[in-house]
Amino acid sequence: MNSPTSPEIIGASDLSPHELRCAAHLVVSKGAKKGLVMNPLISRLRRMRKTVLTSARLIEERLGVSRGRNAQWKAAMLTLTYHHVDDWKPDHISMLIRHARQFMKRRGFPFHYVWTAELQERGAVHYHIVFWMPRVAPGRYGFLKFPKPDDQGWWPWGSSRIHWARNAVGYLAKYASKVDDLPSGCKFPKGCRLHAVGGLTVDERVEVRYWRAPVYARLALGRTADIRKCDGGYENRFTGDFVKSPWVLVGFFGKMPFFLYEPIDMPTHICHDLGRVKKLSDLGPGSPNDEVM
Repeated sequence: MNSPTSPEIIGASDLSPHELRCAAHLVVSKGAKKGLVMNPLISRLRRMRKTVLTSARLIEERLGVSRGRNAQWKAAMLTLTYHHVDDWKPDHISMLIRHARQFMKRRGFPFHYVWTAELQERGAVHYHIVFWMPRVAPGRYGFLKFPKPDDQGWWPWGSSRIHWARNAVGYLAKYASKVDDLPSGCKFPKGCRLHAVGGLTVDERVEVRYWRAPVYARLALGRTADIRKCDGGYENRFTGDFVKSPWVLVGFFGKMPFFLYEPIDMPTHICHDLGRVKKLSDLGPGSPNDEVM
């Protein structure tokens, strides 16, 4: 695949080097056409934000989590840190989750969790986990307590901190909002997963995929669609309806992919929720970052 011929970043002179590195997308010009240079890492982090926030909301809605005295589930927050930057291994978080799942299973309860990875200023990976604990006795302190992983030998590579959360979704939003403020000069190690979710039902997973999809796909395929990415665009797994992506990969700007926008026509009978909009091309390019969410 050939690289674009010297695309010019529009407004680049107004951006600092850090802003250029952290930009999710940059509008560029190539001749008479305008396109986008995508930052894969920022796009990946924003996709993570959509997933974890939607998943946490759905879990809390199903469990009926509340702050009242009659609440049957309560969110707990667990933070995992490493003693040394080089201690990280890709299977550490999976081992911790396996121990936690077994802890809940032995007590007869399902395990619902959402975790995200964060990069500290010193370059070390740092995990934030939210999970929901059931009530096992009456009273304010009647919820099942989760043991500290480092005390149990489940996290021997560093330390852990655990406490109750009044607002689990807000807690996750706080850390997910840091995706545009990565430490300068730092990057996630190769093979590092940025997030994971457990305990969702089939219908909840469908809804998470819906909100991860780009705007044009959501509008074209409808609110009840099971939207899956496929070659050239997105499809509704339930019906087989397909919507073509208006973004075409034409090359690379350094290490970042360069897309051009090509308006597309879509039969109006597939556009279930567009209302007065008759063609997808009428929507315009929308958010360029939508393509990778």
